[in-house]
Amino acid sequence: VDFDTPWCQPESDVIAELSRRFSCTLEHWYAEQGCDFCGWQLYERGELVDVLWGELEWSSPTDDDELPEVTGPAWIVDNVAHYGG
Repeated sequence: VDFDTPWCQPESDVIAELSRRFSCTLEHWYAEQGCDFCGWQLYERGELVDVLWGELEWSSPTDDDELPEVTGPAWIVDNVAHYGG
């Protein structure tokens, strides 16, 4: 499932309840370029069991026509559809 929320990730209680209700393991990846943060949470049957979080890393444009791109952290690249913002 891929969805957007404005300015921040959904409350962890929402993700935990989904994992509990469906008795499943759920990975929650999120990134927000406007506020420059990203993270990952792992839930097993409603319990938060692992977390990563950090700031987005950016390329350095070489000219005025180029926009910076997200280059890291490595664990977030290719794990979210887009970086929000």
